[in-house]
Amino acid sequence: MHRLRSLIQGGFWRWLAAAVVVAIELAVGLTLAPFAPLAWQRDLLYLGTALAAIFVFVAFSQLGLLWVRATAQAEEAERLRKEADRRRALLETLHEAAVAVRSKEAYPDVLRQIVALAVRLAGASYGALSEFDDEEQVVNFVTVGVPDDIRERIGLPPSHRGLLRRLSVDERPLRLSNVQVEPDFSGFPNEHPHFRTFLGVPLYWQGELVGHLYLGGHHGEEPFTAEEEQLLEMFGMHAAAAIARARLLRDQATVVRAAERREIAMELHDGALQTLYAVGIQLDRSRRRQLASVPDPGSLDLVLEAVQQAMDAIRRVLDDLDQTPAPAVVDQLRLATQQMAELYGINLTWKGLALAREMPAGWATDLSMLIAEAVSNAGRHGRATDVLVCLERDDDCIRLTVDDNGVGLPEATGDMAGVGRGLDNLSRRAQRLGGSAILLPRPEGGARVAVELPYAPPLPHPDQEATR
Repeated sequence: MHRLRSLIQGGFWRWLAAAVVVAIELAVGLTLAPFAPLAWQRDLLYLGTALAAIFVFVAFSQLGLLWVRATAQAEEAERLRKEADRRRALLETLHEAAVAVRSKEAYPDVLRQIVALAVRLAGASYGALSEFDDEEQVVNFVTVGVPDDIRERIGLPPSHRGLLRRLSVDERPLRLSNVQVEPDFSGFPNEHPHFRTFLGVPLYWQGELVGHLYLGGHHGEEPFTAEEEQLLEMFGMHAAAAIARARLLRDQATVVRAAERREIAMELHDGALQTLYAVGIQLDRSRRRQLASVPDPGSLDLVLEAVQQAMDAIRRVLDDLDQTPAPAVVDQLRLATQQMAELYGINLTWKGLALAREMPAGWATDLSMLIAEAVSNAGRHGRATDVLVCLERDDDCIRLTVDDNGVGLPEATGDMAGVGRGLDNLSRRAQRLGGSAILLPRPEGGARVAVELPYAPPLPHPDQEATR
C-alpha cells in the first residue's frame, strides 16, 4: 500500500495516463486522417485530440490524488479507532482497579487483582506487589504469573535491597531494558522466572512508603514504554489506596476490640467485682466474730447469695454480648441496687422510682450499674448505713441523686473522671446516657452522687392514642 501510494504521489499514474492518451491520440489521428483531406481539418482534429488528452491527464491526476488522500484518511481513522479502543480499555481497567479498592473482597485479593490488571494492560509476563510495615519490612507479598508451586519453592519474599532498594531511595519509577546487567542486581533466586525487561514504581500514601509494585518480562522483551510507566504509576496509586484502606480497617478493628474489652472490664467491675467486694466484707466480719469454723447460718446464706449475684452479673455481661434482651428498667434498677444494699447491710430507700418507667429501655443496664456503683461506694468507702436514691424530672432533665450518711469526703471531688476505676465508670456511664455525674459532700454529713440526664417524653402507646 505504501509503495503504491509513493508511485502515485511520484507522478507514475500521471505519466501513464499521458502515455495512454498520446497512444489514443495517434490511433484516432491515424484513423480519422483519411476523412479529413484538408490541412486545417487535420490540424483541428489533432488540436481536439490534444485537448482531450490534456483533459484525461488532468482528470487521472486529480482522481489519483483524491484516492491517495482517501486512503490516508481511512488509515488515520483506523489508527484513531484503535487508539480510542486502547484508551477505552485503559479507562475500563483503571475503573476495575478503583472498584476493587472500594470493594469488600478479602485482602490481599484486592492487591492481586490490581497487579493482574496492570500485567494485562502493560503486556507483561509477571507482576508483584510488596506491602511494607513502618520499618519497611515486607509484610504482604502477592504475585501474578508465577504458579503457586513455583512460588512455594522460591521461598521467602524478596528482601528490600538491590534494585528494590533503589526504588525507595530514588523515590521514582525504575524502567530497565535489561535488569540482569545492572550493577545492583543481585540475581534471581532458584526457581524464579528469568526476564530482562523491568518496570517498578514505589507506592506512597500521604508521604509514607507503603510498598513496591513492579512488572517483568515485557512482551517480546521489548523495553517498557514511557506510557506504560505512567500507566503503572496510576495502578500504583490504586494499590497504595488499597493498602491504606486495609490499614485503616485494621486500626478501626483494633480500636473496636479495645473498646469492647474496656466495656467488658467495666461491666465485670461494676457488676461482679463490687459483689465480690461485699462477699469479702461478709467473710471478714465472720472472721472477726470468730465464726470461720462455725459460721452463722444467716451470714453464710448471705455470702452464698452474694456469690450467686456475682455469677449472675457475669452471666448478664455474657448475655449482653449475646444481645439478650434486658429486663424492664424499673425491675433492673430495683434488683441491682437492693442486692448491693443488702450485701453492705445498707438500709436503702427509693423516691420517685416510678419515673424509671418513662426511661428508654436501653438505659436499664447503665443506669442500674451506675446506682449500684454509688451504693457500693457508700458502703465500702463511706461506711454508710442509710442510702436514699431519688429520681426527679424537670421539663427537659432527669435528676438522680444518691445520698448516704457515711463518713463523707475528705474534700470536694467534683468531676469524677479519672479519680478511680469505679467512679470513672460511674461518670462514663452517665456520659454514655447523654448526661453528667459529680460527687459532692453533703452539708449534713455523708456524700452525694448527683446525675443529670436528658429527658425525652415517652411515645404514647398505640392503644392509648386510639382512645383519645
